[in-house]
Amino acid sequence: MTHPEAPITAPAADGALPAAVPVTVAVVGASGRVGQRVSQRLREAGHRVVPVSRTPDPGAPPPHRPVDALDPEAVRAALEGVDAVVVALGISENPLRVRLRGSRGTADDVRSRGTRHVIEAMRATGARRLVVLSSTGVGDSAGVLTPGMRLVIAGLLHPQFADHARQEELVRSSCLDWTIARPVNLRPAASAPVVADPHGRVVSMDVGIDQVADCLARWATSSEHLGATVALSS
Repeated sequence: MTHPEAPITAPAADGALPAAVPVTVAVVGASGRVGQRVSQRLREAGHRVVPVSRTPDPGAPPPHRPVDALDPEAVRAALEGVDAVVVALGISENPLRVRLRGSRGTADDVRSRGTRHVIEAMRATGARRLVVLSSTGVGDSAGVLTPGMRLVIAGLLHPQFADHARQEELVRSSCLDWTIARPVNLRPAASAPVVADPHGRVVSMDVGIDQVADCLARWATSSEHLGATVALSS
């Protein structure tokens, strides 16, 4: 993968990504609320986006070829020729229903299984740059949460956070050029600038969803935060 000579460290004043060497980036989970925004940011910056999702990304030019992240052969075919991959997998259904009855349309372990298939495909195709969306509250970051949030994760969201933990373990042992993002609660709008801290520090329990998308897109197209697990808050 070709990187800019210096990492991109901040978005431009108008919110767009600064100019960078054009690369091809696969966005796994491209139809999700974060994945859509990451794809948009990358296209605005002049990069080519390969959407990897079962349903169309509304912002992607047609035609859309459905790709299930749980199908390893399909993932490998989709990642052929890409320079970098952003993984933004998740379950979009109501978390209470998922906890009580399971997901209707998405495997409970979609994050770890899908990420495993991505890593295997990247090893096979030669792609190196991997950026993965996780969450604050996973692993050693649980201590920064409020007691109430820890209770919610321990009960309602435990299976999903356990899958995030497995996902992170796969990424760290992948030997790829990886970065893990751990945002706090995603909000439609941000009230302050984003703080990206590789030491796990957070300045609030909220972060704008567009701020997270900006970071993921920027990291995928630079060498910023290689080998780091980065907390995102604002």
